[in-house]
Amino acid sequence: MLRDLEAARYAADRAFRQYDAADPENRLVAGELETRWNQALVRVAEIETRIADHDAATAQSLDPEPLSFAILAQDLKTVWSAPETDVRLKKRIVRTVIREALADLDDETAEIVLTIHWMGGAHTELQLPRRSRHERFASRWKRERSKPCDPWPTDPGSSSGKS
Repeated sequence: MLRDLEAARYAADRAFRQYDAADPENRLVAGELETRWNQALVRVAEIETRIADHDAATAQSLDPEPLSFAILAQDLKTVWSAPETDVRLKKRIVRTVIREALADLDDETAEIVLTIHWMGGAHTELQLPRRSRHERFASRWKRERSKPCDPWPTDPGSSSGKS
């Protein structure tokens, strides 16, 4: 709609320039150009009205009722853990309730300090243990070592030793 408005304003400006450049002595041409200019201005006004109506309708639909947030807050655990709740919905919920999350490293205690600023103005601070690089690789090694090893692969490209 904004492109339509920009095009309509351009057309109105062009119609004005044509009208302004016309010879006032030639009343037929000047009258026709004035009519085109007025039509272009009406089109601009119509598009501006459509945009204003759209913005008003969008603003009303985006203003959630406090009651709906209260109901969602009561059922948040149910919604979050429901199997049909996909990742996109969970991300939307997080973006709705969290204003900002800040992470800082505390070298003295070897912890990550995570501060969450909620939309309502409350703040939560969490201290999480910081894993060292060795621990990160060790946990990966443990996961790989805990997988069962198949001595006879079923891959058709490999030789099984059987004839």
